[in-house]
Amino acid sequence: MVDFSGIWDAAGELGKVLLPTECVGCGAWDEEICDTCLAQMLGCPYPLQISEDDDNVTDVPVFAIAKYDGPMRRVVLTGKHDKRRDLRAYFKAAGQSAVQGLRSENLLDTGKFGTGGTIRGEMFVVPAPSTHPQNPSEVAAAFAYGAAHGLVAAGLCRQASVLKILELATGSTTQAGLGWEARNLNRHGKMQVRGSAAVAKRELSGKDLLIIDDVSATGATLREMIRVLSGLDATVLAGLVFASSRRETPVSGSQNFEK
Repeated sequence: MVDFSGIWDAAGELGKVLLPTECVGCGAWDEEICDTCLAQMLGCPYPLQISEDDDNVTDVPVFAIAKYDGPMRRVVLTGKHDKRRDLRAYFKAAGQSAVQGLRSENLLDTGKFGTGGTIRGEMFVVPAPSTHPQNPSEVAAAFAYGAAHGLVAAGLCRQASVLKILELATGSTTQAGLGWEARNLNRHGKMQVRGSAAVAKRELSGKDLLIIDDVSATGATLREMIRVLSGLDATVLAGLVFASSRRETPVSGSQNFEK
C-alpha cells in the first residue's frame, strides 16, 4: 500500500504558507487559538446574576467564564458562524475546565448543588436550544459535552449525559440586536420540550440538571430554560455560560446586545 502521509504533511505545510493561520480571537499568527486567548477560554468561572426577582430562579446559581467582548466575542462568533473553522475541541475543553474550576473554587457549595460532598449518581447537561435548528451552532453543544465530562472528572456525579430536549417555538427569532426588555419578551413562553411533554416529565422527574448556554446578555434564555425544566419536575442545580455581556444594572430598551 502506498504511504500518502508524507504527501498530506507537505500539503498541510503548503496550506499554512498559502493560507496562514491566525488566532480567531486576537489575530496572532500561526495559532488557531493562541495561548493568551486559550487562557481566557479556560478561565475560572464567576457568578452571574439572572434572577430579576424571579422566585423560580433565585436559588439556581449561574456562572460565566468570560466577558463577551474583544477576543472572546470573536471566538464565539467564529465558532457559531464560520464553518471553515472547527473550534469544538476548544469549547469542549472550556466546558470541562469550567466545571472543574467550580469544584476546586468551592463555588457549588451553596444552593441546590450544595450537598456536603455527596457524589450524585447521574446528572444531565441541557444546552440552550438553537434559534436555527436546521443549522445549529456547535458552540453550546460542544460546551455542554465538555461540562458533562467535567462533572464526572470533578467527582460531582458518577455519570453525566448531554440531553438536547428543548426547542424554541415556531416563529421564535434570534436575540441578536435586541434591547434588554425586548430580549426578555422574546424568550418568555417561547421555549418547549421536544416531542411529548408527558414522556419527558416521566423520564426527567426528580433528575438533576445543569443548563448551558454559549452567551448570555439578560439571562432571558436561562430563565426560560429553568421555567420549562422545572415544569417537568426536574431539578436545575446550576447554570453555566461561556460568555456574558450582562451589565451590572439593566439599561434602556434601546440598548443593543450582540450574540
